[in-house]
Amino acid sequence: MSNSDTGQLLSVTVAELLPYLRRYARALSGSQETGDRYAAATLEALLEDRSVFEEGHTHKVALFKTFHAIWVSTGAPSGSAESGITAR
Repeated sequence: MSNSDTGQLLSVTVAELLPYLRRYARALSGSQETGDRYAAATLEALLEDRSVFEEGHTHKVALFKTFHAIWVSTGAPSGSAESGITAR
């Protein structure tokens, strides 16, 4: 398989997984806009360094692993403060 074929296969695979990544990013960030920014940052990181796909992981695991590396590095909250009746 040529480098071009591999890149095309990777593009198709990532495109199929993108809705799941966006949904997950939205769930963690709390908004679609912020989640989409994280998803875009993930795609940009993968364009810069595709080595994560060569580590023996499935493409899905590699994609979400990259997302989590970005999520953690930005200092994103892992949980929200209690509100409502539980905060009282």
